[in-house]
Amino acid sequence: MMKLLFVEDDSQAIEPLIDLLVDKELIEPEPPVEKFDKAIETIKDVRPDVVILDIFDGDLADQKNEGQKPLDFIRDKHFCPVIIYSARPEEIEYENHHFIHSVKKGSGSESEVLGKLKEIKPHIDTLRSVEKYGYETFSSVLKDVAPYAVATYEGNSLKDALKRATRRRLAAQMDELSNEDDELLAPWEQYIFPPISGELRLGDILKKKESDYDDPEAFRIVLTPSCDLERHNRKRKVENVLVGRCCPMKEGVKKSAFTLSGDKKKKDSNEKKTKTFLSQAHSNGIIPLPTLKNLIPLMAANLRDLELVPADTIGASDSTNTEKYEYVRVASLDSPFREMVSWAYIQIAGRPGLPNRDLDKWIEEILEEHSQQTEAES
Repeated sequence: MMKLLFVEDDSQAIEPLIDLLVDKELIEPEPPVEKFDKAIETIKDVRPDVVILDIFDGDLADQKNEGQKPLDFIRDKHFCPVIIYSARPEEIEYENHHFIHSVKKGSGSESEVLGKLKEIKPHIDTLRSVEKYGYETFSSVLKDVAPYAVATYEGNSLKDALKRATRRRLAAQMDELSNEDDELLAPWEQYIFPPISGELRLGDILKKKESDYDDPEAFRIVLTPSCDLERHNRKRKVENVLVGRCCPMKEGVKKSAFTLSGDKKKKDSNEKKTKTFLSQAHSNGIIPLPTLKNLIPLMAANLRDLELVPADTIGASDSTNTEKYEYVRVASLDSPFREMVSWAYIQIAGRPGLPNRDLDKWIEEILEEHSQQTEAES
């Protein structure tokens, strides 16, 4: 069964809905119903699977939007699906995604809420599993770091040390658990999305603001070093950001050092070449980038096709003042893939410029010496 919390100023107004959900065995009888002023504290205590959220409190002549604060808290502190259940659900601000739904109160609305809950249920089971995994990992980390911190620090220093040690080990242990389970990294796991850092970084993936997500040529990859981009209350060291243009993967493969055959009989050969291509930092300046469903297409970054983008024209993916931005940050490359991009660009831009040489003559000299040594040894 689902663990629901109803946030509603008039409990009688949702009795028909509660009766229907109990009858369908989706919830236990007498689920918690809370008024707006105590909603956040109850969410902390109950940790519901789903919140059925009203918006307005008070008489029709003097109604106030009291649903925004609980909704913002759920988004930031207790992520769970929400069904906005109100006579005017359009009068609240929320992101349009699979975990937030709205149903307008009225005739037949109870059945509509029931349908939304059935649609949400698979997501609830998944969220429960992920939360359990995260909590167990967190508990394991505390078991390891707490004794050392308590024995070494005290007071505010203990609190700070425990927080720092926990977050470092938690991030490392999450990755280590994946290795222990013999899980291969999914291609899209190279990305952190949305970007965590509030500042631009090398390896950030940019998209032209007005372009479709499935257009590779609308994307760029940041090549300017992170230390020149991060401000931290000081002036950014550069005004323009060096980026590599992206292109469709088919075009990228053609520009790489690998030639794939159109002959179906050479499938094995194509697979070997492609595996080598994906395993290298770059091939002839081409870096393959995996698809991230509904955000980034299958594409390649070309480190020989560069441009400068004014830093002030790049905004975050959730920027509210989007008019001034030409690009938005849709994802960041995670370590060590970010470092791989840096290394690949150094190989392209920092290589020595050598003149054309008579390599055939050089090869002839080497092979002649090899032949002479072979004869002498025999």
